[in-house]
This record gives sequence, structure tokens and C-alpha cells, in this order.
Amino acid sequence: MKNTYFCRKLDNLKLETYISRKLFKSSETNFSKTILKISVISVALGLSVMILSIGVSMGFQKAVKEKVAGFEGDIRISNFDYNQSAELTPINSDSLLLNQLLRVHNVQAVQPFALKGGIIKHEKLISGIILKGVTPSYNWSFFKSHLTIGRFPNLTDSTTLNNVLISDNLARKLHLDTSTSFYIYFIQEPPRVRKLKVVGVFNTGFEEFDANYILGDIKLIQKINGWSDNQVSGIEIHLSNTEQAILSSEQINNLIDYNLKAESLAERYPLITDWLKLLDTNVLFIIGLMVIIAGITIIATILILILEKTSFIGVLKSMGASNRMIQKIFFYQAIYLIGIGMIAGNVIGLTLGFLQKKFELIPLDPVNYYMNTVPFHIDIQSVILLNLGVLFVIGLMILWPVNTISNISPIRAIRFK
Repeated sequence: MKNTYFCRKLDNLKLETYISRKLFKSSETNFSKTILKISVISVALGLSVMILSIGVSMGFQKAVKEKVAGFEGDIRISNFDYNQSAELTPINSDSLLLNQLLRVHNVQAVQPFALKGGIIKHEKLISGIILKGVTPSYNWSFFKSHLTIGRFPNLTDSTTLNNVLISDNLARKLHLDTSTSFYIYFIQEPPRVRKLKVVGVFNTGFEEFDANYILGDIKLIQKINGWSDNQVSGIEIHLSNTEQAILSSEQINNLIDYNLKAESLAERYPLITDWLKLLDTNVLFIIGLMVIIAGITIIATILILILEKTSFIGVLKSMGASNRMIQKIFFYQAIYLIGIGMIAGNVIGLTLGFLQKKFELIPLDPVNYYMNTVPFHIDIQSVILLNLGVLFVIGLMILWPVNTISNISPIRAIRFK
């Protein structure tokens, strides 16, 4: 009995889908054919715009977070005071503390650092900068992808203590190049002057940091400040999963002494975080707008098709077809249109996005956008969820025009021309 029921259901489904395909291929007028093409194009363009919007938003967030984390780490431990200057109150960085931090879940690496504000003078040009001192174990992977000229300082050789890495911004501004030397003045009592040598130039496109930071040996800052080998400005922590940065910072705060604080990027740079959240709001608005436009286009298309096939609907009803069966025929036809549009939209959106990612076709002003090209990043999970969401919402929207079929009288429909 059950097998008979399911066989009947399967036969009905085959019949409904067969009629739906035939209707799609046999539109009676050029007008209806044009409307079908417009509906497919509307869905395709709408979905491609959604994919590009999400990809650019995710790309901006990923790029900005990676660049800030490349300079300062995902979490930074420093002294718990209200010192707002570039030079932080020193903390003790012993092997016991570093090993404890490495055992915290989600912590990938810990890197002590020191900061020292100064003024660079070369020829008759000057610029205020922050010298960031790092240890021989410092991970240069972030700067490796942004190194334009030269090499990284050799931090294991005491004879190269004065070698530094500077940004392309400062190099152009102060007429510096690799193997060029310059003087840096540290404003303290008594004032200190050091002659430093450029061994490498980097360009991250993040002007806010590029214009202010140079990197060198932590021992140089410890020597100038009279610190011991264990005294540093802070400790950078890099995470395996940056999405759990807030949770990790809470765990680290529970571990370290009361006079220390651990802050995530979101806590240190709330303005950048709010800016990135604003991007999400804009993307949601664009997605909503595109879904509404595509949905309205599909609704109009289905209504035109129903009007065009009114006589056919009357014939089906006179032959005993139920309203539900006829509604399914037009519903499947709408889903077929949506499916074609979504396939085209995915191809267009992902192709344009990956072309931008590979060839950097659209440039940006790094002063305003923190990067020199429009970034694009999207994962397969986001694409799948977007497609399912669009299909679901537009599917709900087309229930209204499909339900109008139940109001069509068979006798009047057969006479309709």
C-alpha cells in the first residue's frame, strides 16, 4: 500500500516537472520570452553583486586585522597603567611567563617587544617615528610578504645592533635606501643619539603604521633605557583562531599578574572595529535590496506566465488537475528560472572576485582605506549559505503569485484568449 502511494507521488512529480520544462521552452510570445530572460538576468546580477559585496567586506576585515596583527599581534600584554605615550612602562618577560602563555588554548606564538619614540634626521629632513625592538625569535612571516628591498636585520649578531627595517613611506620621505645610514634622536634625560643603518624596506599599504614604525633589535632599546634582558615594553600574542580573540584575552588576563593587562585588537582599536562592523551593515542592506529586486522580478514573471497560460490552466482543471498540482507546475518553473540565474550569478561573482584578487584591477588610496587595492576573500561556507538563503527567501515570495491559480475558473479560463 505504501509502495503504491509513493509510486503515485513520484509519477505526479515527474509529470509536474515535465510540464514545467515544456512550458518554459514553449513561451508563446516574444514578450514572455524577454521577461524570462530578464528574470534570469535579474537573479544572476543580484546574486553576483551579493557575492562581491560579501567577498569585499570579508576581504577588508581579513586584510585590516592581519595588518594590525602583523604589527602588534592579536593580543598584547602590557603594564596596567594609563600611559598614553608610545613608550610603555616596562614589564618582566621571563621564560616562566612565556611558557605559561604558550600553554593557553588557541595561543600560537608569544613575542616580547620594546617601543621607543624618537626623531629621525637625514640630510635636512626629519620625521617622528617609533622604534620597535624585537628578539631573534621574532616571526618575520608578515613582513616577508611585504618586503620590497633588502633583507631583515640579523638580530643574532651583536655587531649589527644598529641595523633596522623601515617602511617605503619613510624611505621616500627621508630619501633613504638600503645601506643608507641616518641619525635617530631619543628625547630623554640625558638625550641619546644613535646612528642606524637601513638594511631593508617594507610596504604593507597600512599607512597609519608604515609612516610611524621602524623595526630593529630589542637590545638597542634595552641598552638605551638601561633595562635588563628580561625587561620589555610588552608581549605580542598570535592566535590560531582570531575569532576567539576576546575569549583568549579573558583567559590570559586570569593568568597574568594584577599589574598586567591583555588586550585584543578590538579593545585596542575600537574605531577600526566599528568601521568594520559598519561594512557588515552595508553588506546586509545590499543583500536585502538585491533579494527584493530579484524576488519582485520573478513574481512579475510568474504572473505574466500565468496570464499567458490561462487557457492551458483551464484545460488542466477541466481534465481533473488539482489547484495544488498546477501550482506546483508554475512553482517548479519559477525555481528553474531562479536556479539558472543563481548558477550564472555564482560564476560571474566568483570569477570577478578572483580576478580582482589575482590581478588587483581596482586600486585604492591606502591613506583612506589602509590598503592599495580592493581585497576579496570568501569561503565556500558563506557562498553555500548565501545561495540557500536567497533560494529560500525568493521561494517564499513566489508563493503568492502561484496561489492566484486557485482563483482561476476552468470555464472562464478556457474561453480566455
